[in-house]
Amino acid sequence: MAQGPQFPLPPSPPGPPAPAQPQWPAHPAYPAPVVARKHPTVSLLCSLFVPGVGQMVNGETGKGVLMLAGWIVCWLLFLTLVTILIAIGIWVWAMVDAYRGAERWNVAHGLPR
Repeated sequence: MAQGPQFPLPPSPPGPPAPAQPQWPAHPAYPAPVVARKHPTVSLLCSLFVPGVGQMVNGETGKGVLMLAGWIVCWLLFLTLVTILIAIGIWVWAMVDAYRGAERWNVAHGLPR
């Protein structure tokens, strides 16, 4: 590829030197992000009213959606005793797991249970 003629840059004009750019200090150390405590009782109550919502409150959305979907499917098929028992089992499991999940969150983030 052919380039045009290269011309030298003109000399800088005489005069005072350009002001120096301000030097910013390095980024200060940011404090650790504040993490909100999860209340196990709130998670338990959420799952009491709607199974799986307690897990969603704890940040375990995938697990909560699966519990809620399983519970809904069982109630849609409530004509057999087995699905009713499974739905009740999912409901109880969701409550217990929501409570324990909130406790695990608090312990993992150095917060009181």
